[in-house]
Amino acid sequence: MAPCWKVLTNDAFDSKVDGLYPLPTYGEAIGHLPVDAQSYSTIAEVITRARQAALQQVGKGIRANPARCGYALGAKGGTTGGTTGNGGGGDKGLIPGVIVKVGSDNADSFPIALIVIAAIAGLLVLGGGAGYLVRRRQRGQAELEAGSGSTPSDDDGPPSPPALGP
Repeated sequence: MAPCWKVLTNDAFDSKVDGLYPLPTYGEAIGHLPVDAQSYSTIAEVITRARQAALQQVGKGIRANPARCGYALGAKGGTTGGTTGNGGGGDKGLIPGVIVKVGSDNADSFPIALIVIAAIAGLLVLGGGAGYLVRRRQRGQAELEAGSGSTPSDDDGPPSPPALGP
């Protein structure tokens, strides 16, 4: 089961925190953010705003749901909290199943856009290499023909008689 700070980070991934978390969790989530995420995204600001909203909720007497982060419910031998997944499941088919498995639905997943861009870059490199090889081969053939002293008209038949002057 994921720690509460990680659940909060995944919740803030869409620039909006939907749940209410225990107050220390917000600081833990910001503390675990990578430096580049803090520098190049607004996730730290999103979590800070969510913490301010949580403080207002606590001031109104509303408490965080401990089951949201997988804490044990009940003080004595109670049941454990629910999972943080989306529940359900079912057969989604091959392509949607792969997208969900590899997709970027949380902060820990590998972004699909990066895979697509890498594939396009690979195709462009292969196309450029093929173009280079074709030009090199054409230039080599032209140099070979020029070096042998023969022209395409010499191979067509017997030489033409010299032109007579006026």
